[in-house]
Amino acid sequence: MLHETLKSKQSKRGVHSLFTLLILSSVLAPLSALAANVTVLWDTVTKRVNGEAAIIGGYEVYYGTAAGNYSQVTNVGNVTRATVTGLVEGRTYYFSVKAFDISAPVLKSQFATEVQYVVPGGTTLPGTPPGFTPETPPGTPPSNPGSGNGGIGDNDPRKDLQGDFDGDGQSDMIFVKRAKGALKFRIILSGSSEAKTIDLSGPSIEEAVGAYDKSGNVNVGAVSVKGKSLLWQSVNLQTNVKTFEVFGSANEGFLSGCDFDGDGRTDKAVFSSKLVKFKRSIDGKIRQIRLPLRSAAGALSCGDVGGDGIDELFVKGSPLSVKGLSSKGSKLSRATGTEGLLVLNTAGRKIFARLVQKKSALFALSTGGDTNRAPTVLISGRKNYSAFWYPNGAEAPKTVSIPVLSSMTEIGFEQDAGKLEYGLLGIRKSDRHILRVSLGTGGIVDLGTPGAGEDLAAMINFVSPKARSAAARR
Repeated sequence: MLHETLKSKQSKRGVHSLFTLLILSSVLAPLSALAANVTVLWDTVTKRVNGEAAIIGGYEVYYGTAAGNYSQVTNVGNVTRATVTGLVEGRTYYFSVKAFDISAPVLKSQFATEVQYVVPGGTTLPGTPPGFTPETPPGTPPSNPGSGNGGIGDNDPRKDLQGDFDGDGQSDMIFVKRAKGALKFRIILSGSSEAKTIDLSGPSIEEAVGAYDKSGNVNVGAVSVKGKSLLWQSVNLQTNVKTFEVFGSANEGFLSGCDFDGDGRTDKAVFSSKLVKFKRSIDGKIRQIRLPLRSAAGALSCGDVGGDGIDELFVKGSPLSVKGLSSKGSKLSRATGTEGLLVLNTAGRKIFARLVQKKSALFALSTGGDTNRAPTVLISGRKNYSAFWYPNGAEAPKTVSIPVLSSMTEIGFEQDAGKLEYGLLGIRKSDRHILRVSLGTGGIVDLGTPGAGEDLAAMINFVSPKARSAAARR
């Protein structure tokens, strides 16, 4: 085990960059004998250089094979240790850390003094590609995947979008109780019975949960009407810092929970009948996606179809052209009518399109093994729902029967084999029990019951102007 302890100089402005870096090394099991992992630890930063208290949003770990030239950087969230995996034996790596706070604009520290580390072993044969595993700080409840708490195993930002509010790498349960002009959120943190509550208010308010700040965690959020505009508000559960931003007009709908620029944070998105606008969290620029529809979209959702970390847009509506739209395996009913299910990239290019039943709900789910989502439609029956999903743009959908649920949303969790799945979370109508449904295995886990008058808050929320008007009359 190698230890190196050091401190950096103070930065001239912004956040202090006083760190103590500690390197812990360990070679992986013989099955991966050419790869090693290294754990990097550092001190918590508490002050800016002017002496004011700094509310730290998180830390970035930098490393590479040349001194002062870091080819890899990872936002590990607000933790003080992280493990780099898959390093090559015999090779020299250089590490440093930066802290950033949650101010606007965000202030960052200078680099901590660089730490050099030579991976033991002496061989220069290529190992597995380097990766990153953030580690939970002392006192954090341990991960318990598969126990019914919705755990997803680590702090990968693509997974955090599914409900990790406290940064422990586990999906947490969030409920909402709605009243006229007010939302009361209750969040049960994974691995404990602790619950936190957040109240947000405003005209025509609807939930808009998302990873809006740079903490790496999901924030409680909502959208309401302010004059002729839409007001987005969010709260960091750890710091209780509340942020406000006006984006969109009062006659537009909104879509929350999507990452269209691939930075691991939620982008604010609004839409009219044939246009989606989103504000890139990475640079604040506004982009547009034109919808090839005859009329307003019946539903919108999003998900990373190709595995590149950038969400595609899922659209259900009446397409301008039905040419090339396949209905194979969809069990379409003439009585309910049909419409198009389109998957568009952020440039508006059609990835694929299918015909589906008009009276159906739209979700972004997966069956495990990767983070790729598939557009999924649910069609109600007398006793069960039928789920149809299209992995990798399959012409014929895969199907499974699930119980009749209400207040449904996506949820990330880990299967027994350690594979991540984005399944469905909902409240069974017959007895108000919360069920987590796996499309991959067909398994159902009972997670208890919500509080009186509570629903599950949506992780991806599509709210039309018509629905928002209904919320104003609640």
